[in-house]
Amino acid sequence: MKTPINRRKFIKISAVGAGTVLMPDLLAEADNIKYPLENSWQEQEVITTCNQCYLGCGLIATVRNGRVAYLRGNPSSPTNRGHICAKAHAGVYKLYHPERIGYPLMRVGKRGEGKWQRISWEEAIGKISKTLTPIIEEYGPQSVALWQNVDNDRADIFQRFIYALGSPNYLQHTGAADAPIGAGTALGPVALSPDYKHTDCMVIVGANPLGCKELCWSAREIIEAKQRGATLITIDPRLSETAAHSTKGLWLPIRPGTDGILLAGFANYLITHDKYDNAFVDQYTFGFDKMKRHLKKFTIEKVCRITDIPEKQFLNAIHHMIGKKTSIDVFSGVSFQKDGAYAGMMVTTLATLLGSIDQKGGVRLLPYPRVTYPAVEPAVSQPSIERIDSGNYGRLPMPFLRRPKYYSFASINQNLHKNILTEKPYPLKAMFICSVNPVYSMPNSTELIQAFDKLDLLVSIDAFMSETSIYADIVLPGSTFLENMEINDVFPPFKGAVMRKPVVKARLESKSSQDIIIMLAKGLGLEKAFPFNNYEAFLRQQLEDSAIDFDELYHKGFHDLGYETGEALQNGLDTPSGRIELYSSFLAFSGASPLPVFSKWQAQPDDAHSEYPLHMISYRLPYHANSRTASNLYLNAIQSENPLLINTKTAKALGIQTGDSVKIDSKRGTLTTKALLTEGIHPETVALSYHFGHKAYSKICANKGVRFNDIASDGTSPVTFGITINDTMVKVAKA
Repeated sequence: MKTPINRRKFIKISAVGAGTVLMPDLLAEADNIKYPLENSWQEQEVITTCNQCYLGCGLIATVRNGRVAYLRGNPSSPTNRGHICAKAHAGVYKLYHPERIGYPLMRVGKRGEGKWQRISWEEAIGKISKTLTPIIEEYGPQSVALWQNVDNDRADIFQRFIYALGSPNYLQHTGAADAPIGAGTALGPVALSPDYKHTDCMVIVGANPLGCKELCWSAREIIEAKQRGATLITIDPRLSETAAHSTKGLWLPIRPGTDGILLAGFANYLITHDKYDNAFVDQYTFGFDKMKRHLKKFTIEKVCRITDIPEKQFLNAIHHMIGKKTSIDVFSGVSFQKDGAYAGMMVTTLATLLGSIDQKGGVRLLPYPRVTYPAVEPAVSQPSIERIDSGNYGRLPMPFLRRPKYYSFASINQNLHKNILTEKPYPLKAMFICSVNPVYSMPNSTELIQAFDKLDLLVSIDAFMSETSIYADIVLPGSTFLENMEINDVFPPFKGAVMRKPVVKARLESKSSQDIIIMLAKGLGLEKAFPFNNYEAFLRQQLEDSAIDFDELYHKGFHDLGYETGEALQNGLDTPSGRIELYSSFLAFSGASPLPVFSKWQAQPDDAHSEYPLHMISYRLPYHANSRTASNLYLNAIQSENPLLINTKTAKALGIQTGDSVKIDSKRGTLTTKALLTEGIHPETVALSYHFGHKAYSKICANKGVRFNDIASDGTSPVTFGITINDTMVKVAKA
């Protein structure tokens, strides 16, 4: 008979071996965990907001004797209406994860060696201040940067900190999102959101709303739309969860990287056959005649040959859109490719020709940012010094990106290592990294690690010892979303705000990243810019003169500001012409083509006879989010590794069967994983999910699966300098 494993032993064996600095008190907590069979517990329910992805679903946490017992959906939340996904359910494990960083740590070995010494908060702030002050004196304040995860945290307090230091270098993301920015060149500062609730036809391009992204909102509304009789068209090389629900014959398994060409073909068909909305185009567009002439070459015959979509299927798809209220959704499958910006531009063009932009059942244009928060006095503005990444923007004009309310998130960080290593446009010597893991998430991690070695100070704020944190000089323990106070915009399709508030006290000595930033600011002598003691005080002051009431947010968890379809067009778009710019003035000003051009249109390579004949694309799983959830025991138990999806016929020609170990080679390196044969992928394409292949973070996920970015393309798109990982070409062989 097997000896039962008690809770303390379970936590020990699921913890990292070198975690003695991080977790002795967490192990001690395990001895005091009570079991739900005890009925003497005091129980309360606390309303908060999920942070396992960026949607912002409403949660109700059941707390018993000061511990979170479980999470469920808030039925009053407009975002998820009481439904939550596996990621949200697993949020409890993130809170009580035994490998969380509990105390400030100082590196005592070489970078990446993993040797740490526990220090106090006072020592940590003092050491950072002592190191940073001479850096600023010698190299100037612009030698300091702050890199923040934007999925869930607003920029305000982080921007305030780096700007108050005198540096313009506030960084977000790992690269520009090409498709939304491409759409934005025609529409101005708006967030596109499909109106599934009223649509007759849904066109999903390189997105998987039934399998990831805003799952708890979109999955429900798409299925309800289909039950009403709406058509679902999915353009994706892989049979995703969304593609699997497509209307019969309307999954279009496109050749990767040709999405924009297919959309251009659809647009040309509408114009050529006079099936577009003439009145809408006349009233709301700029540059239609130029776009019309430009699209003439996108004939059905050539478009179908390049995209590998049969003409019959092409015609079936476009006929379902004509005369219908058609919504279009686009995401990272299109963004992460060389032609992503122009594909995004074609999304706008097609929706415009269908008369769907800012119309009921079409594509809604929510303001960006969706909520404008009043400035907190004293106001702190961005210094006029040139940004460290100012040369990384390709052809997109800096005035376009730097307009105060226009894509203020844009920062092009996949080439940041070059800025650091070459010291151009100037030396960067110190960096604060807040809950972002670029060493894992970027394709050029080796070069980034080399760049980190040139820094005199690297500070990581995180709840876990990530692949990036292990290279830090000081690691400060961040708390998790169930311990934090935050207010965020609601992800489209809603206009409003949600509150994330502490459900329980922060564990050990962890603090929210915002409160840590405030502590750092005061330790660096920035009290004038930070007259408040904590982030809650900042938020209360910010909302004093706002349409959003702090107390309402606190008790309800959300504040819906409401949105009426048609507002954006009625008020005039924030573009040079005030109209939908099918001919982009922004791109013309920058020297880029103001009309869409596609690399695969000019020269379609004979991939079948090249050294690397297969396209490799990435995808995300419904029960994982980016790089953050593979360390969660509950979610890792669902899937902990990532096999290579390969078309059955393609695999058999290579002598490969499901379960075989296969070697994947690209120009950048080699990966070895298991094969999974499927009919649900384009025969020239293989697919590898994200999330896995960690080398640090947690014993739960370390050395399980492979990291897509190890061999992914590290190229950049010509318009926005965005990442192009879905342009990766590989060869596959039995290992």
